[in-house]
Amino acid sequence: MLRAPFTADSFAAQTESYRRCLSNTASVYGYSEWQLAILVSHFLEAVAFELSQGNEIVIDGFGVLSPTTWKSKKKGLAAFTKVFFHSSRELTRLVSSSVPGSKETNQIVERYRKRHLSDHSSRRVFTAMQAYRNQLRKFA
Repeated sequence: MLRAPFTADSFAAQTESYRRCLSNTASVYGYSEWQLAILVSHFLEAVAFELSQGNEIVIDGFGVLSPTTWKSKKKGLAAFTKVFFHSSRELTRLVSSSVPGSKETNQIVERYRKRHLSDHSSRRVFTAMQAYRNQLRKFA
């Protein structure tokens, strides 16, 4: 079972953005924060149940939550499962256009690009797709 929102230990600074989201949504739709928090809590419990059954959850325009299992490369260790979130293109574009990267992150990306100038792997994919599109145009 998930922790209910607004319990004594959930007033920490880490939940401030969650509380802002609830407050803004509650004021727009005329619910109290508590009613909306209970609704969100029930929704998240349903999401957790679906994930525990091995089901992938797709939320259009937001992303995909999926349980993924790995077999350990070391002998004797059991396989393990984690939940991964893959954001949709829309969400990624929204976040990347409004949140600037930190100076350290920008430097890491810049160093990576300098070291991998000769990487043609993505170019090959686009060339193959272009050839495929050209074949389709011939038949159209």
